[in-house]
Amino acid sequence: MHEQINQNTAGAVARWPLFEGNRVAHEVRGQESLARASDERRQQMEEDLYRDWQRARDQLAGLTEEEEINKKSVDQQRRLAQLVYDSYKLGRATFLEVQAANLGLLQNQVQSVKTEVDILSQLAILSSLTNPSLEVVP
Repeated sequence: MHEQINQNTAGAVARWPLFEGNRVAHEVRGQESLARASDERRQQMEEDLYRDWQRARDQLAGLTEEEEINKKSVDQQRRLAQLVYDSYKLGRATFLEVQAANLGLLQNQVQSVKTEVDILSQLAILSSLTNPSLEVVP
């Protein structure tokens, strides 16, 4: 007599090469090393950004003080030029003295404008450092 037997079985086959375990561990160490290097680069970039921001802020403070000095200098030179011109009208100063006073006033005004441009440049740099999505083109 033939008897039919049904046996319910399940099987699984796992293949793991014996020499691959070292490779995986090596790859894990390599990825961890890359992650540490990336963190160190990010930290260095943050430090550089903060240092650049501090430097730009300090330069802006110096330029603001220079702007105040330039404004006073322009006002003084303007008064001097007016006094020299008044003296010229009274016959007490020469035309060259008037021209020299006017040249001094013009030079002070040019220096004042240069300082204002430097201030605007520093403000743009500070803006780009606080908002990295903006790009400042020199």
